[in-house]
Amino acid sequence: MSAQPSLKKPKKHPDFSGGFEKTHSDLDLPVPKTKFHDLSYEKFNVDVLIVVASAGLKAVKRKLKPPVGFGQIVMGVVDSPTYLIGIFGGHPTAVVQCDPESGGPIGSSLTVLLALKSWKPKKTIMIGVTFGLRPETQSLGDILVSSSIVDSVAPYSPQIQLSNSSLYQQFSKTDNWEFSSSKVFRGQLFSGDTFVDSDPFAKEILQRHSDAIGGDMESAGFAKAAIRESTECIIVKAIVNFGGLGEFQEPKEVRPFAAAAATSLVEWVLFQSKSL
Repeated sequence: MSAQPSLKKPKKHPDFSGGFEKTHSDLDLPVPKTKFHDLSYEKFNVDVLIVVASAGLKAVKRKLKPPVGFGQIVMGVVDSPTYLIGIFGGHPTAVVQCDPESGGPIGSSLTVLLALKSWKPKKTIMIGVTFGLRPETQSLGDILVSSSIVDSVAPYSPQIQLSNSSLYQQFSKTDNWEFSSSKVFRGQLFSGDTFVDSDPFAKEILQRHSDAIGGDMESAGFAKAAIRESTECIIVKAIVNFGGLGEFQEPKEVRPFAAAAATSLVEWVLFQSKSL
């Protein structure tokens, strides 16, 4: 039996010992207040739809500004999902939260489909946290930007390609973005219906999908819904663990930092994009 290749220790890691959330000023920003509105009467034009799972909502909300003419961020319900409406990265934006899975009544697939039909945005972006698969080069807090998605639920279907969109091109020009020590990696993301938290499972993913740089449970449903509605989409997530690879464990303090890092990159790119 051949020996398993050894996993190299990441070249860098932020200091996750006490008080880590104070390592970046974005984590000190107040969470703005919201005001409920009946969205069946209030009409908003939305250019961007942002989709988050639980880890990304507070980070996005911190960066959301009230819509023009409103003193607070607008919150309301349309066809079941609850939305936050405001200005993000200089663009009118709706934010919706989904469960960290593709299926189910509030999973990414149905949530995004309903949102796209309600708001008809020009672009849709998923922000959140993810596991990395390259601990020899990646570090906690680094950003993964999707060029394609491998859907493990439909293993014989082709990859979901996202790199041929103008939105992906905008996220390819990030050299001037800075957020602590976070770096940006672009590549294939694995998306499955099983939580990845063991060394054998993570290595099996790498054997089957040698180009994958990370993964989650909700990206496939998100991308399929966006493509179905002919809306450009991209996934931008920050690494919080390595799916059980080697000896690396997820520090409890990493998620707020990672969500803030991913949110910062998306905001920065949108600010660079005067027109969508």
